Amino acid sequence: MVVQALILTVVAAAAEECVYRGVVYEVFSRLSNRWIGASLSSLLFAGMHVVPLEIFVSFTLFGLLCVYLRERTGSLFFPLLLHVVQNLFVTLVKAYH
Repeated sequence: MVVQALILTVVAAAAEECVYRGVVYEVFSRLSNRWIGASLSSLLFAGMHVVPLEIFVSFTLFGLLCVYLRERTGSLFFPLLLHVVQNLFVTLVKAYH
């Protein structure tokens, strides 16, 4: 069960980073500018999770942080690493709460 949770956590983070910081951010940034790309990709990322408004805001801010890391490093590695750590933390809290 632990191995399955770890795999799912990593795969989910990788898929979301590839889609939202890889494809969506790139497309919107090229069609408009980085600020609009960052904002729209982060809002879509938060909206995909279908959460209450107060959590939606934190997901949007998390998305913006991941965009910042992607821009700063030029890679999806660090946003992915942050996302995996965040997902693992949430998984562990839910499992042992």
